[in-house]
Amino acid sequence: MDRAEQKRIAFELRAKDEPYSVIMRETGVAKSTLSYWFRDLRPSIHQSKEAYEARWKEIRQKGSDALKRIRAAEIAEITTRCQKEVSSYPLQDISVQSAMLSVLYWAEGSKYPSSQGMSFANTAPRLSLLFLTLLRNCYHIEEGKLHISLHLHYYHKKREAVKFWSELLDVPAKQFYSAYVKKRGRGKRKRHNFQGICFIRYYNTNLQIEMLEKAFEIQKNVSTRP
Repeated sequence: MDRAEQKRIAFELRAKDEPYSVIMRETGVAKSTLSYWFRDLRPSIHQSKEAYEARWKEIRQKGSDALKRIRAAEIAEITTRCQKEVSSYPLQDISVQSAMLSVLYWAEGSKYPSSQGMSFANTAPRLSLLFLTLLRNCYHIEEGKLHISLHLHYYHKKREAVKFWSELLDVPAKQFYSAYVKKRGRGKRKRHNFQGICFIRYYNTNLQIEMLEKAFEIQKNVSTRP
């Protein structure tokens, strides 16, 4: 009996859930070889429950690892493509930055004129930094009119939170209002890497109106069908 015939018979017997002892006797193949041939099959009913569960755990882990590798490759491809595309954008054009700033403010800023001026709120540090960077690039703002308010959770340390946002946004700690701390709610869990809600306030109502009007005009121009 050649190797191909041994393998054919072995798989036929395995499909019938014959034990290794029978398959070894009928084919003359060593158990180690049979285990290698059957490595991708479900455990035999003749194996112990522990071995069965261990085998399925191994198979699931391999499948999970494979999916993670595929997903990582997809994300890497998306990242590379986006980096290449964005590098071609005229992002240093001040009119482009002004448009970005206006739409960003429309999305996350206060919408109605107030004696307290304009306010932009977000939990994402990078988004807050982008907003303030664009604001500084597009307008000659008075840095002393910038103020920051923080809404924190019970587990935050005020001093550390102020230090984090002050260094990130390049706004002196003396221009931070006293932080509001939310009490612990029932069933609430600590959110890791959450730095609280940051409110960027600038006392200039006319600037608020100007950014909103630009955003409205952008929306109308983009939404108008040719």
